[in-house]
Amino acid sequence: MPFYIKLLSHNNDHIWPAAAGSQLMELVQQRRQGKISKIARGSFEGEQRGIPAYTMNDKYWREAYLDSHNANRDKECSVLFKQWVQHPTQATFEDWVSEQKGPTWLSDHEVVRDGKPVACRMPYFDNPAPYEVRFSQGALSTQNTLGRSPAGTYKYVVSPEGKLYMGTKTNVGLHHSSFLSGGAVVAAGVLKLDDQGRVIALNNSSGHYGPPAAALLRMIRLLTKQGVDLSHLSEIAVVGKEDVILHRFHSVTQFLSSVKSLSGSSKVELLTLLKTMQDLGIRIDNIQIIEMDRAMPLDHFLANMTALDASCDDQDVDDMVQFLQEQDFDFSQLHAIDTVPGLSCMSLVTQIPIDLDQIDFRIRDNLKPLEIALEI
Repeated sequence: MPFYIKLLSHNNDHIWPAAAGSQLMELVQQRRQGKISKIARGSFEGEQRGIPAYTMNDKYWREAYLDSHNANRDKECSVLFKQWVQHPTQATFEDWVSEQKGPTWLSDHEVVRDGKPVACRMPYFDNPAPYEVRFSQGALSTQNTLGRSPAGTYKYVVSPEGKLYMGTKTNVGLHHSSFLSGGAVVAAGVLKLDDQGRVIALNNSSGHYGPPAAALLRMIRLLTKQGVDLSHLSEIAVVGKEDVILHRFHSVTQFLSSVKSLSGSSKVELLTLLKTMQDLGIRIDNIQIIEMDRAMPLDHFLANMTALDASCDDQDVDDMVQFLQEQDFDFSQLHAIDTVPGLSCMSLVTQIPIDLDQIDFRIRDNLKPLEIALEI
């Protein structure tokens, strides 16, 4: 029995399939229950905001699935887990191990490296509030740091609700999966602050989530919206698999100027990202928008845009409408608004100058993840 079928079989938690991963889509749509919801937690919140979230790499699912959050570095436990996945048993992994190895094996099991015990339990936070970033006059701080956060290297994630969390590895050995207890994210990586609390380095390095370069664009928009001064950001690294640096940029301007195409996500996010780039002085008329596998210039994309996505983030709606007005967009060409169940689109419909009797309100299909292509 495949691992993901077992995950779907052990409890009745509800899961929205928006960002559960293409491998799981059909199964989740057929059986929307099970512990896989631990991994896709937050996906629906991301879908509400028009921002598909990234779930953890499947090799880390065991960490989220087990109540002990046992990390992959425990080889003996990993072997047992693979055996459980292949075994026809309907028992949970913990119960199956108790049957095979004895009722106290998991709790008594100790991993030793170089003669010293190694902790394999990953910290998962029921309440990540102490790590949530607060912005004051462009400075970043958390409950743990109080005031301006000290110089250093921080891991960060952005939740599907748009909240930024960060902390150092010295904070109880946290990993990217710790903040949201293995749930989905819309951005993740590492940032560095100097002794004045300014962001001086940023990347998308996260073994747990492996976010693409597009997540950096999201992170830059989030920081810019919060008034963070990015003029001292002298290193932006685009990281691929195995933490290999694919591209390195020496300023926000250099990074954003290299963006040659945008695709996926909602129109709200695409247009607000373009507005952010424009506000930072980046030329956007040469950026291609890819829709239905067809690339087109921005003016052509806008001329053929007949539908908009609703978003629950009023700030994003404000920015999108303002951007369209700046582009002399003809709102009369709109014929549809796409939304998701349970999401009010009032913030959008009250701003667009059109006759709502001509608008068809539709349920939005699952969105594709945001992608960017860089011109190096």
